[in-house]
Amino acid sequence: MLPKGWTWVKLGRMGKLTQGGTPSTDVAEFWNGKIPFITGADVTNLFVANARSYLTSRGIDSGKTQKCEEGDLLIVSRTRVGRIGIAATTLGISQDVSAIKLKERYHNKYIAIYLSSLPKYLQESSQGAIIKGLTRGFLENLEIPVPPTIDDQFTIANKLEKRAINIEEMRRAALLQKEAAEAMSGAILRELFSFKDGERLPQGWKWAKTVDVLDNSLKSPIRMGPFGSQLTKDELVSDGVFVLGIEHVLNNKFDDSGYKFITNEKFQQLKGFQVRPGDVLMTMMGTIGRTAVVPEGMRPTIISSHLLKMTLRKDVYPDYIAWVLSNLSPAYRQVHAESQGAIMQGLNTGIIKKLVFPLPSNFDEQAAIVRTLERKMTNVEKLRMTARQQLEAIEAMPAAMLREVFDFNAETGAAI
Repeated sequence: MLPKGWTWVKLGRMGKLTQGGTPSTDVAEFWNGKIPFITGADVTNLFVANARSYLTSRGIDSGKTQKCEEGDLLIVSRTRVGRIGIAATTLGISQDVSAIKLKERYHNKYIAIYLSSLPKYLQESSQGAIIKGLTRGFLENLEIPVPPTIDDQFTIANKLEKRAINIEEMRRAALLQKEAAEAMSGAILRELFSFKDGERLPQGWKWAKTVDVLDNSLKSPIRMGPFGSQLTKDELVSDGVFVLGIEHVLNNKFDDSGYKFITNEKFQQLKGFQVRPGDVLMTMMGTIGRTAVVPEGMRPTIISSHLLKMTLRKDVYPDYIAWVLSNLSPAYRQVHAESQGAIMQGLNTGIIKKLVFPLPSNFDEQAAIVRTLERKMTNVEKLRMTARQQLEAIEAMPAAMLREVFDFNAETGAAI
């Protein structure tokens, strides 16, 4: 039900709908001019004037694109369906963009803001097997709720635009808070692990290599997992021995979802790759350098390929080693520097063994550092979560604001 005096008007009756195209990139005279050539990726603000590519006068008059004038309404109808803009200058549009020059009784900013309230509906209305898009027929028959006069349209559009500007300012402030909270993690780690290789350490501390803290009484205190996804259906079961992969290791904790299991028979063949409480695990491919310590009470578990397990000496606190090797520490930056240059970046046990880091004098001092670190990180995580929640609430405001004006029960389905 529309407010009194409002009417539903099909977009096709508001002006002539056209679609763009792309002049040949083989014709040099068409390109590198001063006229913006707009694709879906360039429609990021309400008023559109900047592009990644520019046409010459010959290019825009080539007949291979659609020339739009200042004030024309732009609708991204392919690839980034749902983006809406207004031409802020003379420009050309690609085949991803449809344009409409509105009749004088329709206000372009009002129509644009209304269409901006329908992103999900427009995306769901896309058709096509390979490249989905909005058909000309769909756009022409799309109904718009129109206030009685163009002055009414102008007033509503301006109020909404001012509120949108205020929301954007709030969003930027919340984003800065979130970034500041995230930066605090690095600052805390730098405070604790700020020593440079060879630098003088606190009394009782020493520079150590990873190989120095391994339990070398074992045959293989450090080793990579033996396999990736090359498991047969007969070896995979619904319950049994965990197969722990790099996707399950987050910084200093495990993601306990999506485990695979193997049969006990397969486990017996790979028993040397079983993890035990206190082992430090480290990812060696993908986002390299994530670490976690195997907790007490973890059921029998096998590591998969690209995951490293380290069994440490009893007088070394595992969580300290996990933190110093984590992807936020100077040690990780050393690891990352040595893994550059490959097609697919990764690590090996040789690199890990020779990592150098500061080691406090005893187990208790290492544990005390970790407790301090975890307490500070918990506080940082609370700040980060608060900032994230604020940002999410602010980012939901534009849709709520538009619903206040445009939440109509239209039989056409065009309303949100």
